[in-house]
Order: sequence, then structure tokens, then C-alpha cells
Amino acid sequence: MPVTIYDVAREAGVSLATVSRVINNSPYVKESTRRRVQETMERLGYEPNLLASALMTKRTRLLALLVPDISNPFFAEVAWGVEDAAVAQNYNCVICNVGDDTRKQAGYVSVLRRKGIDGIIFATAAHDDRLVLSLSKGRYPITLMARDVPSAEVNRVLTDDHKGAVLAAEHLLSLGHRRLAMVGEPARIHSSAERQRGFAAALKEAGVMPVVIEADGSGIEAGLRASQALLAMHPRPTAVFCANDMLAIGVLQ
Repeated sequence: MPVTIYDVAREAGVSLATVSRVINNSPYVKESTRRRVQETMERLGYEPNLLASALMTKRTRLLALLVPDISNPFFAEVAWGVEDAAVAQNYNCVICNVGDDTRKQAGYVSVLRRKGIDGIIFATAAHDDRLVLSLSKGRYPITLMARDVPSAEVNRVLTDDHKGAVLAAEHLLSLGHRRLAMVGEPARIHSSAERQRGFAAALKEAGVMPVVIEADGSGIEAGLRASQALLAMHPRPTAVFCANDMLAIGVLQ
């Protein structure tokens, strides 16, 4: 016979409610009691029925992270961080590769919500403001990362892309470069648009005309294709600022 929650409660000398609280990582359990219950579960080989728990608590303890490309080292690091933070709070993480496809993103969100995912982190290049606004109005727990929908009442984790690009441009200018070019991602990508604005602003301040090439994607191949336009310039730029690392690898190749 499989070990049940009743067996764990009896062996640990606690109530069923206490075992349930431990399983669901509730803060309302004394640490000594939590350890005793966890040790009993391990000794008996008890594995909680997550489906039954979800039905009772209305929580699956699952989070979803939507990224454009998990092979991109930046988003791989993001995924590690999200997963570590989730596990520390007794959650598991589902990672979805969305690319730059708004329909694929909407499809993932629909499936995730039907499966009862507790919350979604959007770190995608596929911008669908209407989807984000719809979720926020419905009070569905979401967080935006490296993108923004200003009118949405949601949590955000953003970097100052404008300032970062200004610093990059100022560095190249300090090295004596005056023929500068930028290879950016498609303009609909918020972070890249902010970097382009910062780059152009810094060059304008220095009296230098910015040259911006909008790549047709965000990956290595897109950077490689954009580099052909750089090589065709006369005179060629002496320094290039790329909107992300993958584009930079393509340009270098």
C-alpha cells in the first residue's frame, strides 16, 4: 500500500492540517515541527499528490517563464535565477521558448492558464500589449522583465537600457571613434528601442551622426546579415555597438 498523508501525520504526531501546511510551505508552522514532518516524509518515502493538493489549495505551485530564446546566454542566466528563486519558495518552474511569435506566446499563455499555473513571467521579445493588459485587468499574477507595458498594472523588472547605451557610446567616443554604427534589434523590442535612443542621444551630444542598422532578428544569423550592410558602407564605421550579445557574435563572424 502506498504511504498516505494520514500515515505521515500519525508517525509525526501532528494533524493532517499541519502536514498539509508543511507540504505547501506555509509559514504558519514551527520550524521544529516542519523538520519533524519533513524527516517523517523522507523516512516513509511519502510523495505528496500535487494534483490533490492543487485541488484543495487552488494552487499548483508552478510558475512559467516565457523567454525568446533559451539558447541565448542572457536568458539562460535569467532562467537559472528564476528557477533558483522558485525552488527556494517550494515552487517549480516551466520554461517556454516563444521566439518573436505573438501567436505562439498567446497559445502558451492559454495552455498555462488552463493548467492552473500560479503566475507568468514575461521576458519575451514577442510584444502583445493587449494580452498583457487583458491579464492585468483580470488580476492574473504576471511580471514583465526587460520589457514594459506602461499602462498595465503589473510588477516589472527593468534595466536602464537608455543609460547603458549612452555609456557604451561615450566609451567608444572616448577612444577617438567618430564613425560609429549601431546594429539594433527590430524596433518593436522595447529594450532595443531604448538602447537605440540612448546611443543616438550620446552621439548627437558629441556632434556625431549616428548610423543605425535594424537587424531582422535578435540572433547570430541576424547579426551576420546586418554585418553585410556594415561592410558595404563607404567609409566603413570604425566601431560598432550591438543591441545584444548574439547580434555582436554575428557581426564579429
